Amino acid sequence: MTEKKEFVPQTEEAAKKYFEEQQASQNPTTAPVSLGKATSLVDEETPSLVNDLGWVRIKPETLPSQGVFYPDGTEITIRAASAAEIRHWSTIDEEDILSMDDALNKIMERCSKIRMGKFIGTYKDIKEIDRFFIIFAIRELTFKKGENSLNITFNCNNCGKVDNKAIVKEMLSYYVPSPELQTRFDEDLKCFHLKLTNGEQLKFFLPSLGVMSYIKNYVREKVQSKQEYDKAFLRWAPFLFPDWRNLNDAIYNQALQESYSWGTDKISVADWFVTQMQTTIKAEIRNECSVCGQEATAPISFRGGVKSLFLVSDITSKLL
Repeated sequence: MTEKKEFVPQTEEAAKKYFEEQQASQNPTTAPVSLGKATSLVDEETPSLVNDLGWVRIKPETLPSQGVFYPDGTEITIRAASAAEIRHWSTIDEEDILSMDDALNKIMERCSKIRMGKFIGTYKDIKEIDRFFIIFAIRELTFKKGENSLNITFNCNNCGKVDNKAIVKEMLSYYVPSPELQTRFDEDLKCFHLKLTNGEQLKFFLPSLGVMSYIKNYVREKVQSKQEYDKAFLRWAPFLFPDWRNLNDAIYNQALQESYSWGTDKISVADWFVTQMQTTIKAEIRNECSVCGQEATAPISFRGGVKSLFLVSDITSKLL
């Protein structure tokens, strides 16, 4: 007898619908229970995501975040982008930063899955720092034969050697917190817990794609409606919210109002933390010099533009 395959939802909407249907079937006289803020599916019997045909596991420890900001037991899987997804990708406007951000998130939504212990999450649970690594991993699965190679030039500051290398995901820099932050990392909460001598404290989380998506949409709406918004708070905001599911205008504005009561020390600590993050998180690619072995770095850039991630940049080579 053929074993029935377990259904694994790929989006938060599908997870919510599936959960409610299961509740209804188990309690036919009871109305379906809404998940409310927790839109993830809880299912102790959910099989490993890697069991799905065509999906490949990414070990969290290989990510730029090294997996330390995810719950224990987190599993991330990806698949190659389909022709339909690449077709949609081709419509992005490279002059519009928000359009490019939306397009990258669409690839993440369609081609990646995450499970955090017993919880099925969505691409929004992935940390923003890990997005490019996962995008490159999806790209490598999409172009398995290297038919769409992206090259970058490295100039060694030690010996002067110039290397031209094809970009692979392993070249992306890891995030290594400064020593001052490492000693203040809370393993249980997966955040930086900063305590002031006056008894006050701040908890800073590495922003997820869901949190960043909310904040970008918040700013976009303010700009389009020509409304003012607090730019100082916006500098700290991405690190203040642990879960995108609980983030809405009311929660954001509550945190904003609370920040007005911060004293000089607390504001200074928040500013120091953000500066530390900006210094240590770098959008760059690493390479070992082919002559002296010294590490050389280069900023992430694409000669054919961002579109060349999933569109063949040297397309004329395919013409007769």
